[in-house]
Amino acid sequence: LGDLRFADGHLDSAAAALPAIVDRYVERWPLRPGQPKAELPAALGHPPGVVDVLVDRAGLVEVGPWVAPSGYEPTPTEADSEAMRAFEERLLTAGLAPERLDEQSVDPEHLSFLVRNGTVVRVGPFAYLRRTLDDCTDRLGQLGEEWTVADLRDHFDISRKHAVPLVEWLDAESITRRTGDVRSLRRGEP
Repeated sequence: LGDLRFADGHLDSAAAALPAIVDRYVERWPLRPGQPKAELPAALGHPPGVVDVLVDRAGLVEVGPWVAPSGYEPTPTEADSEAMRAFEERLLTAGLAPERLDEQSVDPEHLSFLVRNGTVVRVGPFAYLRRTLDDCTDRLGQLGEEWTVADLRDHFDISRKHAVPLVEWLDAESITRRTGDVRSLRRGEP
């Protein structure tokens, strides 16, 4: 394999051991989409190029930076689901003025799961429901052709600590265009 040589059957036996490693990982971390591929070279004692071959031979699938059993879906327990619903409810109530994430009691695994499935978006030190951000984006036209952070802050009745990360996120998502201190909506622009 490239410059590496293996005895007959070595890759097959290494590939046969891989599903058990991945299964143990997803049992321990059931909300993650699989085992981080970057951890597998150390777990198997083989370089990354060999791990690619082993993943393929083992019948596992790559999901972005993760390796998982074919057809695997992260499945929250009832307790996980209840805790995530409570967090979503807090975010819904907070609207565009949530507490900082470091001030909230949210399990990092729950937060990561909600971010990966698109329900929650991290914006600077805050988390917002995707639907809250979509509503905000839909209402940006009410600000006029050009507006400032202060205009957005006043329009949505939020503090500067929320307005600044929100506007920076809008810029990064190419929803708005910044020219000096003024923003405008990107309408049909690339």
